[in-house]
Amino acid sequence: MTRLWHHEPVLRDLVDELDKRNPGLITFTHCPHCHSADICPGTRPEEYRCRTCHRCSSPYTHTPFFDLHHARHSRLYAVLVTLWGTWQVEDAAWLSDCKSKQIWKQYCHRLKPILALIGGRAVTHTPRYLRGFTPGQQGVCCVYCQSTKLITEGVTVMPLDNPYICCLDCGQRFMLRVWRQQVKSNEKK
Repeated sequence: MTRLWHHEPVLRDLVDELDKRNPGLITFTHCPHCHSADICPGTRPEEYRCRTCHRCSSPYTHTPFFDLHHARHSRLYAVLVTLWGTWQVEDAAWLSDCKSKQIWKQYCHRLKPILALIGGRAVTHTPRYLRGFTPGQQGVCCVYCQSTKLITEGVTVMPLDNPYICCLDCGQRFMLRVWRQQVKSNEKK
């Protein structure tokens, strides 16, 4: 895990973004509905009432932590880290303390707004088979048509650092090493 943390700056950036949305780490300063700063404590714990729009909300509103018990907050971070792994879904679920694949997928769904912050940036500097990302999201493009609409082929991908990749646009198949060789030859020019 330590090696993964040091070698993946995008992962560190996304954890920082998740921290910014974690109500346990920030102070609630404005209404999430009308963005007014005129708020006061509500009648229930962790609830605030807006004096402008008269709505009650919690600091968890509009965050990945909404309707999630405090004891389960660490799972969001664990699931985020497992997206950079090569594990099967069952193993990723177990590693992130989720009881099933379905629960792991629900946490992945909660993380979609955070993952959307990546934009067009490559998620890793070393493309390989990753559980949570397509080759296109890792900066790989088709060696035939330059499309980034790519998928790794097969359920079990071996070897992990050189999977078969299929282009969804042109239908061509190639191995990751072919793309790496093309990139190296372009760098020499």
